[in-house]
Amino acid sequence: MAVEEAAGPIIRGPDPALPFPVVTWKGTVVPGQAASRRSSRRLAIVVGAILLILLLLAATAAYLVTQPPSLTLSRYVVSPGERITVTADHLPPYQQAEIWILSNPYIYGFRADAIGRATRQVLIPVDIDTGYHTLRICWGGSCPLSTSMQVNTTVALETPEVSPSPGVSPTAGPGASPTAGPGASPTPRASGAPAPSPTHSTTSPTPSPKPSPSPIPASVTASPSTGIVPGVTSVTGAGSHYTPNLGGTITVTQGSVTQSFLFAVNSSGNFSKAITLSAAKVWLPGSATMRACDTAGKCAQTAISIA
Repeated sequence: MAVEEAAGPIIRGPDPALPFPVVTWKGTVVPGQAASRRSSRRLAIVVGAILLILLLLAATAAYLVTQPPSLTLSRYVVSPGERITVTADHLPPYQQAEIWILSNPYIYGFRADAIGRATRQVLIPVDIDTGYHTLRICWGGSCPLSTSMQVNTTVALETPEVSPSPGVSPTAGPGASPTAGPGASPTPRASGAPAPSPTHSTTSPTPSPKPSPSPIPASVTASPSTGIVPGVTSVTGAGSHYTPNLGGTITVTQGSVTQSFLFAVNSSGNFSKAITLSAAKVWLPGSATMRACDTAGKCAQTAISIA
């Protein structure tokens, strides 16, 4: 002990358990601290990237949700018998909806996909009236989308004229005298020979086609048809002579107030549907119209009375 104190304090080397500083061109770096800083920086970058992706997904979802539904047509001026493409965007995902062409409603069903987009080709009926018509998209008992289109008269196709092929001389009809070619002498006809009398062919009359039987018109009834209280009275709509195995829509209309209900036609062409008018709509005491149409365009209507 006395020897150590006389020799002075003992100088020890670096502790091997502690990181040894390394001198680089950036300065003195402690290996353990540098690795820790790099790991923290990588973690911050990864967390920031994940947050950015989540923000982008949330912004996209919010944009899709807040966008109002829209309706577009491939053509707005059409002719009977033509096809147009109807596209609706920003509907509720997988929403079952209907396309209505008014005023005599022609109804077509279609369904939205996962992002709320629905599209369908629609055949303009050949018996539709000319002029302007309203096209609506309906679902959930209301028709929030509508646009107008113009129906023109059907344009008849012109028959092209057939021109004779070059180098072929036209054939003279019966009874016509042949024309002499250039340079040829006319052949004299014997005098006194009677000219042959033309032969008339008799054509038997074509039998008229038998008329096909007219289809039986659709019919619909409401029970009860009077004293209907919105939100309380259950009304049974029954239809017959509709297109078998198709769907359709019952629409109750009173002025500008409408409400729709879906139904299904059985294999015999009949349907029965119990409906109740919504008390949230402004129904007034008095008469209203209940109209039932299937997706083939077969319709019938009856009058009801609201209490």
